[in-house]
Amino acid sequence: MQAVSLLMRDTAVHAKWLTPYVQHNLLAQSREGCEWIKQGAQILICGNTHKIPPGVDKALRRMLGSEQVDLLF
Repeated sequence: MQAVSLLMRDTAVHAKWLTPYVQHNLLAQSREGCEWIKQGAQILICGNTHKIPPGVDKALRRMLGSEQVDLLF
């Protein structure tokens, strides 16, 4: 049997976030976010089902690099 770890983080109301804009918060927490992704974390972003908002896409590409973002989506 494989062990499964689950970590949930509600970023919309997280106390240490400085702004309501997802892209700014991603960049503010980019070191931690990159580490989580390296360990297999999934990114769940609410919004348009066909395309993530341009500001969020730009922040993710800045954090992870375009090649990694393309692999995620």
